[in-house]
Formats: sequence, structure tokens, C-alpha cells
Amino acid sequence: MASEAKQQKLEEPTDEDVKPDSPEDQQTMFLPTDVTLMVEEKPFDLNKKWLAKNSPVFKKMFESDFEEKHAEVIPLPGKKFKDFEIFLYTFYFPPFIRPVTEETVFDILPLADEYQVQHVIEKCTLCLVDMIKKSDKHPIGVEEFLRCLNYAEHYKLTPVLSIAPTSGREYTFESLKDAGIDEMISADMKMEILEERCKIMDSIFEGLVKSICSGNTTTKEKAAAERIENILVHACDNIRMINTNAQAIECLIRIGEDFSLQTLKKHAEKFQKIKETRSDCSSSFGTISVRRRIHKNVY
Repeated sequence: MASEAKQQKLEEPTDEDVKPDSPEDQQTMFLPTDVTLMVEEKPFDLNKKWLAKNSPVFKKMFESDFEEKHAEVIPLPGKKFKDFEIFLYTFYFPPFIRPVTEETVFDILPLADEYQVQHVIEKCTLCLVDMIKKSDKHPIGVEEFLRCLNYAEHYKLTPVLSIAPTSGREYTFESLKDAGIDEMISADMKMEILEERCKIMDSIFEGLVKSICSGNTTTKEKAAAERIENILVHACDNIRMINTNAQAIECLIRIGEDFSLQTLKKHAEKFQKIKETRSDCSSSFGTISVRRRIHKNVY
């Protein structure tokens, strides 16, 4: 670790930094420094054995026939000094281990994944899970939510992905769209979030429509029902993720049939016909191509 930063943290540990450690962990601070990692031209004086114990990547680097095996100074290009320092403090100095937090998780996770430090990846996963779960009662910003999902998908963090749809339904689709949902996460995850969002709408909408059908409706309730239908029609016409998805189209048609929303049903059926036409054209083109290849091979 850079000597100045190391001295400062060793002299002023906080209660949050200090964690229970084993006798073996206590020895870490007294291991000889036999390698220097250079990040942004600044040195981290470390011990190869302890790095190898925590990271399969460092283990292979120091124990296989790579040039780094006997090197005393190893440059790590493309890394940021501050990020690498925070990353090291998640495992290298057991008496002063720092927790992974909302402020540091996005800097630590890429390095933990690159160097395959599994227990740090698990800490990052738990941190992201806590951030997303918190959105149920005290939502994090929609941009931060999508950033969590973006990292979870990129690094294949199943515990995060499994709770994302139910947490994502707390955000309006408009806010998700404005925050860049199309660019940030996969189409499959977008559909899962949309489906969960629709479940909330279903219960509200069903109660409202039943009230309308019974004839016991106020002017405000009728206006609200019309507005909901207008929103669904707008989504059907303008959101590509919906009007190009067969399941989403069928769902809108079913809603239109169940609640006598003829305008919604008409718009959804229009896109269903377009999709069927394209499918038929694609099949015909494929058949023609096969016939041409057969003809060419025969003659």
C-alpha cells in the first residue's frame, strides 16, 4: 500500500474499519513486501503470498511461468489508484477491512471480478441486493436502480437479478424510459419489470372497471378509466418493446376483451396482424431460398 495512505489508516482506524481477525490475519500486517504494484505511477508495496491466497489471478501470475513471477515491480495499466486502494482494503488488511458501501460498490466490483476475489464479489452482491430491496419502501433513484441492474447483468449476479423485477415495479415506466432503460438493461429484464408493473395496474384497473360495469360510477371514475385506456393505447402504439412482443400484444388484446376496451383491442390487434404478416413473409422467403439452393445443387 502506498506508504502515506497506509500510515494514515493504520494510525487512525475507525470502529467500522476494525473487524475480528484470526491469528493468521494478524500476521498480514507483518508480511514482507516482495512486490510493488504500480497504479497511475504510484506504488502499492504488497506481499505476493497474501495476494495469491485471495486472488486466483494473482496466484497464477506469481506461481506460473509468467514474467511477473520474478518481477519486483508490476505496472497495472488502465486502473485508477483510488479505486484499487479501496479494492485492496476489502481483503488485504484484515484488521482494517472496510465494508462495501453504496458509494464504493461500483468501483470495487469490476476489480473483484477481474481478479476473481470471490468473497469480495459476494460482498458487492449483498450491497446491491440491499440497495434494490430498499427501493420497496424508500426508493433509490431510478438511475441508480438501473445502474445496479446493469452491473448485476454484466457480472451475472443472480441474487440481484432475482429481486429486480418486483423492485422495479415501484418506478413508473416513463421514469425508467427517461433514465435510459433501453440502453442500460436487457430486453428480457425490461419485460419482467413491465409485467410486474402491469400486475399492480391489473388490480387497480379491475376494481375500477367492475365499478363502471355495475353502473355505480362517478364522472371522475369514468374519466380515470378512459385515461388508463389511453395510457395503454399510447404504450401499445409507441413502445417498441411492447408492440413487437407477441406476449405483450396478446395481453393487451385480452385486457381489451375482458373489460370491453374496444380502442385498446383494435390497436393491439393491428400490431398482432403486422407481426403475423412479417412472420409469414419471413417463412415464405426462407422457403424460396431453400428451393433456390436445391435447384442450384440439382442443376
